[in-house]
Amino acid sequence: MWAVGPLVSLIAVSLNGAQPAEDQLVAVCDVMQPILVALFAVTAILFGWLHPHRSLLRSFLSSFSSAHNALVTLLGMLARQQRVEQDTVLVVAAIGSYTSMVLGVVVVCIGFLEQRLLQSKRATVRSTPQRTTLLIDTTGARIHSGTIESMRRAAALASLVACACQTHNNESGGHRLL
Repeated sequence: MWAVGPLVSLIAVSLNGAQPAEDQLVAVCDVMQPILVALFAVTAILFGWLHPHRSLLRSFLSSFSSAHNALVTLLGMLARQQRVEQDTVLVVAAIGSYTSMVLGVVVVCIGFLEQRLLQSKRATVRSTPQRTTLLIDTTGARIHSGTIESMRRAAALASLVACACQTHNNESGGHRLL
């Protein structure tokens, strides 16, 4: 999902960079601009519906940027056909660009704030003393003494090994690995 935004941008730049013959310029623009409007609109809907980013605000920003690109392209097409004034296109493009820039700064600031809060929370957790407990593994063969974190790691590893052994036993017709 992460590749959708850059791929759409690459397609848009490729289409906008096309150099058709002078006699086909109007026909190519008439085909290319609706394709770009549809591409940007579908991307905006996709980002708005799926929320592919961890942050809802970042997904909203991606959706807004794609919808803004679709609107500016549509207005550019209408201005080329003299249905709207060119100033309208410039005003909408400028307002949307500034809005995207402010939202981008807000997203970055929220990310930094989140990191600071998580670091302070980790420092608080590390400063509290951890209990030492006894963990007996499921096979009864080994006894581990350590912190809760080491117990979790050992339990996760034991669970993974048990799952792998069970899968191997099912595939090999009942021969036991351990």
